[in-house]
Order: sequence, then C-alpha cells, then structure tokens
Amino acid sequence: MLRFVSVCFMKDTDVAKEKMTIYDVAKETGCSPATVSRALNHPDLVRPDTLEAIRRVMNSGDFRKRKYRLTEAESLKAPTGCFLLSIPSPGNPFYGQIIEGAASAAAAHGCTLLTDYSMYAEHAAAGISLPAGLSRFDGMILMTGLESRPLLRLAEHFPVIQCSEYNEEIDTVSSVSIDDAASMRKAADHLIASGHRKLAYISCPAQMRYAGRRLRGFRAACEAADLEVPDSRIIILPQTGFAVAHSAALRLLSASPRPDAVVCSSDIYAIACVKAAYELGIQIPGDLSVIGFDDIPQASMIQLALTTIRQPRYQLGYTAFETLWQEVQDPARRKQKVLLPTELIIRETTGMRQPSEHSI
Repeated sequence: MLRFVSVCFMKDTDVAKEKMTIYDVAKETGCSPATVSRALNHPDLVRPDTLEAIRRVMNSGDFRKRKYRLTEAESLKAPTGCFLLSIPSPGNPFYGQIIEGAASAAAAHGCTLLTDYSMYAEHAAAGISLPAGLSRFDGMILMTGLESRPLLRLAEHFPVIQCSEYNEEIDTVSSVSIDDAASMRKAADHLIASGHRKLAYISCPAQMRYAGRRLRGFRAACEAADLEVPDSRIIILPQTGFAVAHSAALRLLSASPRPDAVVCSSDIYAIACVKAAYELGIQIPGDLSVIGFDDIPQASMIQLALTTIRQPRYQLGYTAFETLWQEVQDPARRKQKVLLPTELIIRETTGMRQPSEHSI
C-alpha cells in the first residue's frame, strides 16, 4: 500500500503560526476549500468569476512570499481523513496519473490516501466478510468494476465513488469517468475519414464494463459509414496483457484478406499490434493503421509513436477525490455522474489510405 502525505503552504521563515493553507484563501475569497483546491489543480471546473477572485488573492504580494514546502513535522501530523484508492493491478501504467491526481486532491485537504490492489473490492465481489480494518477509512475511490450487488454492499460501509470503470446501472453511487462509446467512435471515425474500409477491432475481456461501451462505439461508427465488419475481425481477448494481445494480432494480421486498420481498446493492445505487424513485414502506416486508447506514457515512446485517444487521467483521479470529499462533507448530497472529455491524439501509426481495386 502507498501512503501519500499532505503538502501545506508555509512562509520562507518556516514559522508554524504563519503558514498558509487553502483554507486561508477560502476565507479570504468566501469560497469553499474544495473550490480553491479545484482552482489550483483543475481550473476548468471553476466558474471564471470565482477563478479570478481566487487568483487575485493568490497573486497578492503577501501570498507571493509563500511557497510549497513539505517538512518532516508536517508529514507526521495526523490527517483530517484517511481514504482508500482501490485499483485492479499494480502493474498497469494506466493508473499512475490517476493515483497522482487523487493524491494531489487528498493532499490539498490534508488527507491521507492509501492505494489498495483490489483486496476490499474482491471481498465484496466474493461475498466474503469485509475486513474490520475497513472501518478506519472515511471513503473509497473504486476503480474495479463490480456487479450491482457487491457494489451496493461495499457502499453500505462508507462513501464510495467509481472512477474510470463504473456500473451504469447503479444511480446511488457516484462516478467519474469518460464517455467510452463516443470516444471509441471518435477513433473509428478518424480511420474511416482517412479512407480505411477494412477495419478490425481488438478488445479487452468482456467482463470489463468499459469494453462493451467501447465496442458499441466502434460498431456505431462502422454502421454509420455502411461498413460491414466480419466477426473474424472482432477479437475479444480472454484476458488482459501484452502477450495475449500480441498472439491475437499475429493471427489477425496473417489472415486473408488482411484488415487495413486496427482499432484497439487500449494502448497496450495497440503496441502489441504494431509489434506483430513489424514481425510480419507489414508497413505502418503504409499497409496498416493502428490506433489505441488511453495515451499511456509508452504510447509516445515506441519507435512509431501511437495514435490514440487521450484520457484525462490526472483529472479523473483529482475529480474523483474531490467528488468523494464533497459527499463525505455532505452525505445528503445528490449523487453525480461526471464524464470528462477525451482527445484524439494523431501520431505516426495512422495515415491516409489510398483506394485500390483490391479494397473490400
């Protein structure tokens, strides 16, 4: 488990009585501490007039003399709350910026954030009695997809918010995510507009809830363009991971007729597809375009930088904690379903497809 400690504002003199926090800015502007925190880390979610008032205070001469400083004494102080962030796997690079965003929001409120690799979520899903230690947490950010019954069971213990992966059937648990279907349609539309007609799709396992939403977006783009995609070109992987995606991509690209573009539900799968194409002597993007999803750091590090859908991962984590914090402060607060925007990032693995007499 990871522990994140809070950061406070202090004068250069380090005199404890003169330290400044977001609560001082909130008092000066008449805003809530949560609003000041959003202005610092997520200004696009703050009204322009409110943002201007906060910046005016922060840009005052007195405030400019202050700076961020983390001291040993401050790191050992008791936090105002202890929260849990539950993720499915520690090895997936997708979660890094989400954890960072959630940790920043927690630190702004003087809270401790612990990261758990799905232990509590797995207990809830399996119907096992939840550990007694769960009661020490004030709330949980859940990134593990749960069915309705275990999700509601978990939410009985304390406030829970779903982040990224979410159960759309439940209205009594808040969520912060993206529009998976619309985002995947954006990816497929880009390939279709570039002249590709023989599209294929590599998807994560069906038990992932976002998998179904993204596949719907892909199918919607193809149907709107009057493109028929054979079942043989829709690959649903039995499990996550690079190796299984690489094997599937080798089979897909060795078939005849071969697709001229592959849409992948994650960057890991897209990178595996690029590797398979290289091993088969298929030129990218001349013979084949490949597009991924997530924009993990590796997407821009490979030899041919990956075209992908960028998720606002830092903002997902930050907004998830802020929303959870609001619900802890006001338990009667209406549950929220927040969808953050995504962006198509065009790089080197996609290009224009020239029509040919062999196109199908």
